[in-house]
Amino acid sequence: MSTKVVSATEAKNRLGSYLKAAIEHGDAVVIESRNEPAAVLISYSEYQLLRKAQEELAENEFLSRFDRIMTEQEERNRDLTPEEADEMAIRAVKESRARHHTHAGGQ
Repeated sequence: MSTKVVSATEAKNRLGSYLKAAIEHGDAVVIESRNEPAAVLISYSEYQLLRKAQEELAENEFLSRFDRIMTEQEERNRDLTPEEADEMAIRAVKESRARHHTHAGGQ
């Protein structure tokens, strides 16, 4: 597996060979436009792996943020009874849904 940097013109002229190298050897081809990286040619399987990694990273970031929010809320609401906390949560969900409905209906 290697990486090659080529101009857009060269990529156009040799697309077949670069595509074959990406598929058969896992090579990556960085395609430049005006001497700046513009795109990368990789195999579809490599693309799928990258997309999966991006999705997992986004999910992990979301879960980490959610955990931090939950910890903050637990600290802030330490003095509430479970019933009071439930009532506040239900009210917050209703308010959020009402705001979402208002925004969705206005578009």
